[in-house]
Amino acid sequence: MTLDVIVSKPTKKSEFEECFKVTQKAWTGLPCEQRIPEHIMQASDRTSLFRIAKENSRVVGYAMCFNAKENQIYLHAIGVDGKAHSKGIGKKLMDELCKDAREKGVESILLTYEPFKTNNANLYIRKMKGQVIGFELDAYQSTNDNGDASTDRFLVKISTAQEDTPVREIPTNALIQTKVCKVKYSPAGNMEIIRSGGATFDHKGFCAIEVPSSIKHIENHGQEKEFGLIYRDVFTLARQVGEIVDFRTVSEFNQRRNFYILQQRK
Repeated sequence: MTLDVIVSKPTKKSEFEECFKVTQKAWTGLPCEQRIPEHIMQASDRTSLFRIAKENSRVVGYAMCFNAKENQIYLHAIGVDGKAHSKGIGKKLMDELCKDAREKGVESILLTYEPFKTNNANLYIRKMKGQVIGFELDAYQSTNDNGDASTDRFLVKISTAQEDTPVREIPTNALIQTKVCKVKYSPAGNMEIIRSGGATFDHKGFCAIEVPSSIKHIENHGQEKEFGLIYRDVFTLARQVGEIVDFRTVSEFNQRRNFYILQQRK
């Protein structure tokens, strides 16, 4: 984690312009009209919360929120320059949002994200101890038959009182012994999802849902639709019988593996 990053409220128009450049770099897959324009960023700053991260006087990240319902705000976007990844900037932005929101009397931050985005899961679920409170099917209301599984999203609530949120104690065997599904990698690099047919919990009431190690890998092999429909069923089942309480990354046989931890509902 870098010690040279400062998170603050933007104070001049040029900083919003730099944020837009971060958006262009961070969201390369989106057409220009879907990227967040500067005037929307400025509206967020006026009405709710907008924070920037600067490294050596250069904007390398931002987070923007809008007011939701009473005592809650909605995280609309967070972006970090690709050259500044793995420095803890996303966590620092979220920590500052929580602190500033709490001072305004806000109790929680709501957000949605794509379950395959494991870097987001690591930030929101693992580091920020977020709670998955919903699974939104086809969040962008696709016109395709049966909706578009690639736009399914987790709805997450993060407490602004981070210091009061207990650390989760998850037994290691929840990752290894009991899985709702696991990912099998072929020598050619293809992935296959092996489902167990249901959620079998260990004696402490935990089991794991393995997800692919890279969304880019899924896209490169043209498996977005196939995997999206499989995990739509998996996460729908999981939400019926338990709560997603953590996200873990482990190394197993020189392979990086990612797991959501499901706790049986009492």
